[in-house]
Amino acid sequence: MANRFQVLAMGLWMFGETLWLRGQTADGCPGATSTPNRFIFYWGTAQVVLTAEEKYRAVWRLKPREFRQMLLQRPYLWNGCTMSERVIFRLNGTLVVAPYKSRDDEASLLSLYERFSSEIAVGQSFEITDLILTPQHVGNIQVLLEEQPAGSAASSALHLERYVGSWLDESTVVKVHWGPTHYEVNQRDFFTSREVLEILRQQPVVEWQPHVLPQPVYAEVRITDVGGAQHEKRVFLSDPEAYSPFLQYVERYRFLFRSGARIVLALYSARYDRLFEHLLQIVEENDPRLALRRYRDAHRVRLEWGPLAYEWKDVYLARYLNADGDLLPTDLPVIARFHLARALLDSLLTLSPTLWIDGIRVPDLSFSLIADGHANHVRAEDRLPQLSPPTEDTIYSIRINNFHAAGYDLSALEAIVSFVPAHTPLSPPNPKKRIPSALALYSPIVSLESVEITFALPIATPVNVLIKDRSGAAVVETNGLYAAGYHTVSFSRHLFSTTGRYVFYLKTPYGEVQQTADLP
Repeated sequence: MANRFQVLAMGLWMFGETLWLRGQTADGCPGATSTPNRFIFYWGTAQVVLTAEEKYRAVWRLKPREFRQMLLQRPYLWNGCTMSERVIFRLNGTLVVAPYKSRDDEASLLSLYERFSSEIAVGQSFEITDLILTPQHVGNIQVLLEEQPAGSAASSALHLERYVGSWLDESTVVKVHWGPTHYEVNQRDFFTSREVLEILRQQPVVEWQPHVLPQPVYAEVRITDVGGAQHEKRVFLSDPEAYSPFLQYVERYRFLFRSGARIVLALYSARYDRLFEHLLQIVEENDPRLALRRYRDAHRVRLEWGPLAYEWKDVYLARYLNADGDLLPTDLPVIARFHLARALLDSLLTLSPTLWIDGIRVPDLSFSLIADGHANHVRAEDRLPQLSPPTEDTIYSIRINNFHAAGYDLSALEAIVSFVPAHTPLSPPNPKKRIPSALALYSPIVSLESVEITFALPIATPVNVLIKDRSGAAVVETNGLYAAGYHTVSFSRHLFSTTGRYVFYLKTPYGEVQQTADLP
């Protein structure tokens, strides 16, 4: 069997490489008799250098989600001069032949995903063997699947989604029709795989605002499987025939449409302005969540805690159990994030959070308060625990979750409060006049991990920080009570999912200032 594989693989490799060598030796690339010093194998976000010194062997340490993602993408091999015409290897004994820049290999790569996706778990290992480098050399890579650190952004594909429900740019678009009308797509969140396919088979139609000139749009479908791997496809609907080949491509990935998967439908203008997004969550045919409708079953939940306030909209709070007695979640997790001056920590802990559902206060609310790695269960009649944060000039965070009230499932709701110490301004003020004389917002500082804004307050005041993207959609909004002086607030870079211009607003009862920044 091994000999048959070697003959077949070598034949395929030599056929492609011979064509390449005929056109490349004149340009200074290695000739047919030369062996490159090293090879680079790429697959998904992972890459490895294979050298003769290491006997063309390597080890990959990956997270399960990273490996799932790899199986949905084409591998590449750099042979020292260019990408090889074909990449040929075995994955746990299964032959893989991936032509470079070919449209015909998707079916074989998808079958590879179907073959191995169920085996992907922490602690498992896979072997990439017989990776053809030259007719005389092969590479071997051992893939070890490791645990994803808890709480990291990559641990859940949900954090990669900008909206967890539905969103529409109402300044430009009145309504979007995508899928059969009787499915009430815009009023639902849960669908069967059959319904999702029927929705996708109907080309989207946009109703524009009267003052907006109708235009062609980009349609995008993003698929996230049950393990967090993602695949997306976008098409410009410039003519009536453009959607059909796009749909044929998407339907190749219908095997991903299983219970637990998420499908995002999105529309963009010709300038890539975001117009519409809607999330479809796939469930089984007999799932009780299929009956939920936003206009009838959704609630508004408002959290109030001293100067802090946040409202969750369109949440179901319903409790359904599956056949095993496990809770079926009806709401995706949404975290309310706040920033307060560090000096306000003690005063905030003298107050108790309150929750309002559809304008009615919850009388029997209990929750968990987590700080310093410890969880404290707080009942309705309890005082909040006293905390002892470190004295260093660092951000100190607490979170409240596991909300409980009779008759509701509040498990998706969570709030994080970050207490920010006073920050030395970029240009230190005069020591004799440390309190700023005017409201000011400095240019944001952008890094790979965060986006920081520094602002100055002449007096203690409530502050609203609002960040919008170029379409006018709100990306981040926080509220807090800050003392007079200079403060810095840091936001995770993952919140800014697209590149381009963002507008930063600082609003107080005494005035408003703003800054713009281009995020790469």
